[in-house]
Amino acid sequence: MEKSQLTGASLVLLIAGLGGSLPAWADGSTTVGGKIYTDITNISSTPKSSGDGFGVDVKRFYFGADHTFDDQWSANITTDFTHGSAGEKTQVFVKKAYFQYKISDTATLRMGSADMPWIPYAEHAYGFRYVEPTLVDKFEKGSTSADWGLHLMGKTDMVDYQVSLVNGSGYASLNRSKSMDISARLGLHPVQGLTLAIGGRSGKHGSELQGGPSVNTASRLNLLAGYKTDQFNVAVEYFTDKNMASQAIGSEDKANGVALYGNYNLNEDGKVFVRFDNVKPNKDTSPDKKINYFNVGYEFVPRKGVNMAVVYKHLENKSSAGTLKSDEFGLWAQVAF
Repeated sequence: MEKSQLTGASLVLLIAGLGGSLPAWADGSTTVGGKIYTDITNISSTPKSSGDGFGVDVKRFYFGADHTFDDQWSANITTDFTHGSAGEKTQVFVKKAYFQYKISDTATLRMGSADMPWIPYAEHAYGFRYVEPTLVDKFEKGSTSADWGLHLMGKTDMVDYQVSLVNGSGYASLNRSKSMDISARLGLHPVQGLTLAIGGRSGKHGSELQGGPSVNTASRLNLLAGYKTDQFNVAVEYFTDKNMASQAIGSEDKANGVALYGNYNLNEDGKVFVRFDNVKPNKDTSPDKKINYFNVGYEFVPRKGVNMAVVYKHLENKSSAGTLKSDEFGLWAQVAF
């Protein structure tokens, strides 16, 4: 598979081209921005792990540009960087690169690498992505927040939807296979503040290549119910899947999980939040395996564009081989510009 990776020189040229001296075609309709997820924490595991101790992370750094040609046509490019394994250099990928044709609020078409129907939607309902990925993003193998394909979406006051036909292997890879994956979501808002959503995905994750062996079809069902006001937010998210971790014939497996989360605004710039997850990641191959996770924290906003949170996290991974525990405490931050 070919990685959609920008070289360091390419990124410098991109930033230079989108910086203070915008080209003539921009004409005031190009916006440039970014977002950083960073933290300084201490991790303690039982049994002890090489990842324990104090440290600073930059989990995500997005940098991108939107250009609007007119009321219907626009384009976006967003880069994402990730750490390699030990000893490797940081890599920069194209996360989103698409052009958009907006017919109306109820029908917008994107072509290229764009947000998938479920994970970004769940992130919006959760509100603390910089502290932790959402349920599916954190615990389910084989799902990504963006992918290359065709994406149709729209909304009214009471309904939103998205249908995506994608390559299936995520935004970090470009490949052709015998079929494409389909992912969809339907959201209902019967009263102000209430969201009821159902989503699903089916396909082979781009792994059934021409000339290669047959693979299983992976599938997933998602459900979300949430209620949000100016004072508080509470939601529950659920997924059940089959063969999402591996499509190889003979390695069939199922998984499911549920997350409950909420937050309460103490004042204009401060809120408390909590989250509980319960996941069974290998219902067929390791039916006794179970993951329990929770976090609790306090978020404050020292200035516009900067969100910071003091957080405690606890994770238990239980199986017949024993129980692995991890505790993490520290300061998380999101900087948007």
